Amino acid sequence: MTALKYNLELLLDDGNYLVNTQDGRQYVRPPYTYAADGYSTLHNASCLEEPQFRQAYSQGINSGHKFGDIDLRWRVHQYCWAGWHCKQLEGSFVECGVNTGIFSLSVMNYIDFNSLDKDFYLFDTFAGIPKEQFTEAERMIGLDKVHDDSYDDCWELAQRNFAPYERAHLVRGRVPQSLKEVEIEKVCYLAIDMNAVAPEIAAVEHFWPKMVSGGIMILDDYGWNHHVNQKIAFDRFAERNGVKILNLPTGQGIAIKP
Repeated sequence: MTALKYNLELLLDDGNYLVNTQDGRQYVRPPYTYAADGYSTLHNASCLEEPQFRQAYSQGINSGHKFGDIDLRWRVHQYCWAGWHCKQLEGSFVECGVNTGIFSLSVMNYIDFNSLDKDFYLFDTFAGIPKEQFTEAERMIGLDKVHDDSYDDCWELAQRNFAPYERAHLVRGRVPQSLKEVEIEKVCYLAIDMNAVAPEIAAVEHFWPKMVSGGIMILDDYGWNHHVNQKIAFDRFAERNGVKILNLPTGQGIAIKP
């Protein structure tokens, strides 16, 4: 097995970094403009400083989740971008895998959801991931253990978080069974983040035919290595339906309904 080699970086007095590469070269680089959530860049990150975005992100990230001191700004920026475009389309917003509402609260704040003539349907157990939903392939790579300590019962907390949004509808239960509890004719925005193949594919099979042209689907786990089985399943789904999924550097996937 070949050992992994890393560049050595030293912080200089001027705030830049001296990089010693594994092949013996040296160069100076400026600080990253963003480095978190599996992604680092030197490019312009002013979108993360937009006052409207900062306010929206604050509402989502302070929703009472138990994931620790995490920085999801670039990922949430993608959700807000999608929400901004989808608010102009016909149809409802849907999220499958909500927990305390980091992403959906951020989006609703960012696009001033109360001012829209739309509904937002939020599907979750609000008590963590049912382990029996993991496939054998997912258990073999330990996915059923990855999220052991990540989720508690957050039903009452989620109810409080979404109370300011009159047309936010929390649907408590397992997907796909809970999908039958509400009638949704058209969907313009679909976010899927349930960390397991079976409920996620069931959700996309249910909602994709309801999505309007130009509607955006975000897959939160698509590019994560330990969620490779979800990527395989969604790639097959995309091929069957004549679409391509954009793989984002923070691990998400985006597909647009033709």
